[in-house]
Amino acid sequence: MRFDEMPGDQGFPPEMAKKIAHARLKIGESILMASHAQGPYAPMQGTSITLNIPEPEKAEAAYNALLQGGNSLMPLEETFWAHKFGMLTDRFGTRWMVNCEKPGDWS
Repeated sequence: MRFDEMPGDQGFPPEMAKKIAHARLKIGESILMASHAQGPYAPMQGTSITLNIPEPEKAEAAYNALLQGGNSLMPLEETFWAHKFGMLTDRFGTRWMVNCEKPGDWS
């Protein structure tokens, strides 16, 4: 939903009209919600978004999709805790970790 699609007068500045006010992306059983921020854009720093995906093939597809135009920080590969784990920065400068855990208690 864009800001100009929201009901009522929300009082947002006109330059936000065509920006995203509410986005909801369902990935398996997980929900990722996002919106455009007001003000100048600066890439996230000091933080990563983690996608926990139970199927290795779907984890690989997600990693490859996010990698388009981005940079791999760690290739998607097997680790002691995961069938597949990898890290990357997407084309917008957002850091991601894609994780497909093996059964076990890793907490």
